[in-house]
Amino acid sequence: MKQICFLAFLLFNLQVNAQSSKIRIAGEIDENLKLDASLTLNSNIPITSDKLKIYNLSAGKNTLNQPAIIINSISAGEEQLRYELDGDWIKLKEVSKIDKLTINYTLSLKDIFDWRKTIGYAMFSSANNKSCWYPDIYIEESREYNKDFEVELIHPEKLKLITSGRPEITKHSNRKNKSFFKADRVRCFALNVGEDFVLETIKIGETEVFYSCPKELAETYDFVANEAVKAISWYIEKYGFFPKKYIGIAMGHKRWGGGFPSENLFYIHRGNLKKDYLQWITSHELGHYFWGYHVLSEEFSPLMLANGIWIDHLYLSEAYGLSLEDTWNTGAHRADMMGRYIESFLSNVEQKIGLTSQEQDELDFDYNSKIAHGKASLGIYLLSREIGFDNFLRIQKELLNKYHNKYLSTQSFIDYCVSEGWDFAETFMNQWSKRNAIIEYDLRNISIEKKNENWHYSFEIYKKGTVDYPIEIEVKDEDQNRYEHKTKAKLGIRKEIISGVSKKKPIIFNLDPKGIVPMWNSSHPAIQRNYILALNRAGHTNVARELAISFLKKFPDDKRVKAIF
Repeated sequence: MKQICFLAFLLFNLQVNAQSSKIRIAGEIDENLKLDASLTLNSNIPITSDKLKIYNLSAGKNTLNQPAIIINSISAGEEQLRYELDGDWIKLKEVSKIDKLTINYTLSLKDIFDWRKTIGYAMFSSANNKSCWYPDIYIEESREYNKDFEVELIHPEKLKLITSGRPEITKHSNRKNKSFFKADRVRCFALNVGEDFVLETIKIGETEVFYSCPKELAETYDFVANEAVKAISWYIEKYGFFPKKYIGIAMGHKRWGGGFPSENLFYIHRGNLKKDYLQWITSHELGHYFWGYHVLSEEFSPLMLANGIWIDHLYLSEAYGLSLEDTWNTGAHRADMMGRYIESFLSNVEQKIGLTSQEQDELDFDYNSKIAHGKASLGIYLLSREIGFDNFLRIQKELLNKYHNKYLSTQSFIDYCVSEGWDFAETFMNQWSKRNAIIEYDLRNISIEKKNENWHYSFEIYKKGTVDYPIEIEVKDEDQNRYEHKTKAKLGIRKEIISGVSKKKPIIFNLDPKGIVPMWNSSHPAIQRNYILALNRAGHTNVARELAISFLKKFPDDKRVKAIF
């Protein structure tokens, strides 16, 4: 099965690198946001028409439940081509070689019947099918090939456009502007059109950051743009580069939190506009341009999401002045990746990493948030701690170089870690990806005996979970001297006996003293807090409140635990 997957990735890499097309779109947007345009595809490799098809729902459906894009004509050079509708696809009737294809089409940018209807402006991220503002052309069953876009749009001057291309705006005629945009080697091209919006730019080094939004949100999105500038500077410091010369920022849904990326442009939803949250989500969205666009990923695989979250949490740790451990267990609670994972297994939902889009659609919970983001990223964090944070950053930099514009599979990632001497990665990643992945260890059978001037102690660490992971144990004696131990966590070993010698009598044995591992019996208050909050979100409110009462006796000022009451 691994060989089949590898061959599929290899063939797809060859296709992506070989197939490069130029797309030129020229059109005009009127006062009512109606677009009349022509799209011309020029391919560097002639395509037989039976290998080419157009998705008929590229822009989704309009309010009449019809395809939003109306195709007026299709031609190859001077020749008008005949075409037919086959389900959701438009196919050419005659089989011939094509190196230039022109599609004339019409689209009402405001007549969209999905969640974008109430967003307050015309939004076409083009990041997936049904979100394009142009006919989406598939070659060999895929839209994931490189394209060089040139776009020229005439529009009323009151309309502000932000796209996947750097803007050049000129005066066209009375009360109309002509906007030019260009983007090379992208898989899609976003278009967002707002009436009386602001359009501003900030430059950092070679990268320009643009944002567009209503005037009343200008201060908020200016903050986002400046946070993007800070994060880009930091990424350049850590990775040595930033993949994009142009980044646009557009507003998302008014009730949702978070955001999502498109080519050269990302969206920030408006459901949570608190500054500390915006700081995280901005750095997170920028991470996609390394893990997902620079190193390629179809639909942002959990591996790409996890690597991006790892680096954005490293950014947050430095921004907050916290250790990476405390960033994951407490500092980045706005992201709450550890909490998402804990909540998922306490809710007894599907936890297998790597489900297909179709499999995810059949689930009745947010798999993308809880598993593809939460569990997957927590696994990469736990792996990186064993590899060493500096070593893991080096591995990321090497992978960014080796897999630029190539697809990186999970197995290839594991193989690379193993080749660097981290054999642990194979076992851990395979165990962690399964639906029943739980790290759980008990501390048992403590023995204490005084011999001469010292105290000798021993205890057992017993594995109860399904994942092998090294656990740290801290022993404290009566004078608060500390003695640190760590298990080996080898495959197949369920019990380890650990012994030591202390100057004074040992009185405290702490399991996971630094708050690294998401175990219910961790001695660290941050992990205990995460479990209490996750129990409450998972519907186990009585248990959560009982534990909260006990927790607040030790930590009476903990606002987050108090909030569940």
